[in-house]
Amino acid sequence: MKCPYTTTKRMINYIRKTLSTPAEEYGGYAPCPFVKPELDARRLMLAEFHPASEHNLVHIINEFIDSKFKSLLIAQQFEEGQSLNAKDTKQYQQFINDLLNEMGLTKYKCICFNPNDDVVVRKQAPYFLINIAERKVLAQAHNKMMKTDYFSRMSDKYLKFLHVDPEKVTRKIGS
Repeated sequence: MKCPYTTTKRMINYIRKTLSTPAEEYGGYAPCPFVKPELDARRLMLAEFHPASEHNLVHIINEFIDSKFKSLLIAQQFEEGQSLNAKDTKQYQQFINDLLNEMGLTKYKCICFNPNDDVVVRKQAPYFLINIAERKVLAQAHNKMMKTDYFSRMSDKYLKFLHVDPEKVTRKIGS
């Protein structure tokens, strides 16, 4: 009997329970305030990728490009006992961004969420997750968040990880 709690259900649960729940460390905002509306409006494509699968990453990306979806979230599976360590996340993310560029998809950008990362919200990810969305949309979301208290309680180390200049963040007292 197949487990009824599928990869997709785990991804949706992570979006609804973790990424969409306001948290003090995000200035009282949800860690990813834009993902739940994307999911609810059926603009977020959910997919699963396993290196041994007949459908490789390029196939999944092309399926997304040919669809009506606005963004893509892929659960990257690994061989039994294997995973990607935290320090390799950025390299893998760059590999996927290079792949998107090679495919002529320069308007898209990839952001990876590794459950082996040091950040609590990423540690709670049910899988290694690959998010692909338009650079323009991601930049607009980032600019909106810069006008709020979203980054106000984050450490300089995490801000740098997110490519946010700590000097441009308004700090809360006590943070």
